[in-house]
Amino acid sequence: SALKNKNKEAAVFFEKSLKIRESEELRSMLSSLEVSGDDAAKKLIKESKVQELLKKANAELKNNNVESAFTYAIEASDTYPEYVPAILFQTKLQIKRGLYGAAITTLQNAISKRTRVPSLKKALIEAYIASYKLTDAQQALTELSQDPYSTSAEYASLMADFHLASLNKLPALRWYEEALIRDPLRDYDLYQRANLLFQIKRFGEALKNLNRAKFLEPSNPDYIVLYSEILFEQGQTDSAIGYLRDAISEKGEHPKFIAEISALYYKSGQIKEFQNYYKKVQAMPKKDEDFYEFLMKAATIEEKKDDYEMYAKELFKLNPGNLKARLEYGEFLTENKIYDEAIQQYEVIKERLPSYPKVHYYLAKLYLTTLNINKAEELAKEELKLNPNLATSHYINGEVARVNGDYRQAIRHYENAISKNAKSVDALMAMAWVRMRQNNSRVAIDLYSQALKEDRNTPEINKQIAYAYLDSGQRAVAKEKFEEYLKLSPGAPDKDQIEAQIRSLR
Repeated sequence: SALKNKNKEAAVFFEKSLKIRESEELRSMLSSLEVSGDDAAKKLIKESKVQELLKKANAELKNNNVESAFTYAIEASDTYPEYVPAILFQTKLQIKRGLYGAAITTLQNAISKRTRVPSLKKALIEAYIASYKLTDAQQALTELSQDPYSTSAEYASLMADFHLASLNKLPALRWYEEALIRDPLRDYDLYQRANLLFQIKRFGEALKNLNRAKFLEPSNPDYIVLYSEILFEQGQTDSAIGYLRDAISEKGEHPKFIAEISALYYKSGQIKEFQNYYKKVQAMPKKDEDFYEFLMKAATIEEKKDDYEMYAKELFKLNPGNLKARLEYGEFLTENKIYDEAIQQYEVIKERLPSYPKVHYYLAKLYLTTLNINKAEELAKEELKLNPNLATSHYINGEVARVNGDYRQAIRHYENAISKNAKSVDALMAMAWVRMRQNNSRVAIDLYSQALKEDRNTPEINKQIAYAYLDSGQRAVAKEKFEEYLKLSPGAPDKDQIEAQIRSLR
């Protein structure tokens, strides 16, 4: 009401409010005082209409009606193109649907007109991180570091998100801690920090952070699931499952709770209980992304390939922008030698988000498998350019060089891969293979031994190290490794050949 008739009085209150709390909305209100009272009134009417549209869009989104949410969001933007909350909501939906380029362009255009609005810059950095444009994200963070916003908890949290996406866990931990020093009531940062601590097996600290997050946001299903996973890793399987059952009693049958109970039953060897829950999830009426993602994992465990394909396709109908699930589906198709369809899935990802980690890697692997070496080389180089910090980027370039017979170049790439990830079984085995071709069985044995240390359940490692031992004259150890290979793979296609080899070594 002050805006309509008493602009000076309103300006005083907005200025006082800004001193108490930095607020983009208050700045927007204050800037509106520069126009006439009639214009300000029209502006308030537009804002009211847009807020109502955004309210409807949010309601549709909560019910997983993304297309309807999009319709309301677009109408809101058309009604008031300069309204920042509408821009932020629209770009949030674009990212959810995998339209990263569109979201980034929208935000860049908005920032060019409103350079002093931190929430737009924050959203742009989040879009860069979500689309794995980490160089752009780093540059934007550096520019933002010169702004007073850099002293905020939000900025520290953005820095943590950037380091997490860059696979730098320790700096991410430190920045989440800094965000919490600046604002101890940020449950997102508490959860992220708890998750990182859980990954590095610092369970006590993880629980401490997670308990604080749950206190601030007790209904978040991700917090409840992580808590159960920590209990399970501490050897408290019954407590973990019981905790989830209590959550279901209090908060309802959220698909994430059912899925986690099923996973815990499977991991603890209680297969019958797992199968019961699998059937229970299949019968649930609510079908969202969590629902289909669980069913895909369960179908994989149950080795029900037809079910897996069916659930994947239903998920993509619901959200074609779920690139993570699409990548997993591509892997499934590759394993089942459905190469043409696998290529189609990876191409969809590449079209939507060229910087998505490993999409060029998987395509290069497929083209190597189908002996399209030139295409494989092109994609491998692109993967390395986009994701130079990933071990897989260097490994796939090593594979291309190996197939081309350039062992020196292959070794260089494999060494780079291992420097990025010392536990890369693929790179260790590939480099061992090359060393064997170079008549260096001693080095090959060391490399295969490292691979075996990381993965004792893959039959192929035992077979290859057996040949390396045989080449070095260590017949007894070679025989032992051949026997281990057949134990792990009793139906191996080369079983007769390996058994003959074993007999010759007795």
